[in-house]
Amino acid sequence: AVVSTQSTGDPARQSMDFQDGVGPSREQPGCWEDCNIRTSDPGHQENDSGFQELNETLELADKIEKSFDRLADILEGVVELDYTVKSKQLDSPQFRKVDEQLTQYMIELDTVETHGVDEVRQYRKDIVLKAQGVGNV
Repeated sequence: AVVSTQSTGDPARQSMDFQDGVGPSREQPGCWEDCNIRTSDPGHQENDSGFQELNETLELADKIEKSFDRLADILEGVVELDYTVKSKQLDSPQFRKVDEQLTQYMIELDTVETHGVDEVRQYRKDIVLKAQGVGNV
């Protein structure tokens, strides 16, 4: 369906037709040529670097969020183990399982990237200290 903008009263847009309301018709002469962005334009290159910088920032934010999520999952497991140790008298095989699980959490903590963010580094450090204190009253 072709929708005409003639009812707007804007003489510059009166002859511009839109296909399905999405954009100018490709058949309309001169419309697309005027809209082309030339990559040799220095202003366009600045926009590209700005978009690239924004994209890199968003990627870093996503990585940081994933690190926080992994740390939260590890903390949840450490807290559960601490509760288990404090609420029960563990025999030797049960204690060995708790110790093995704590070791796994410590190894996993070592693999969480901080991406140079102090808050992530501190959160990881706090969880290490919590894990080291499991079972302490």
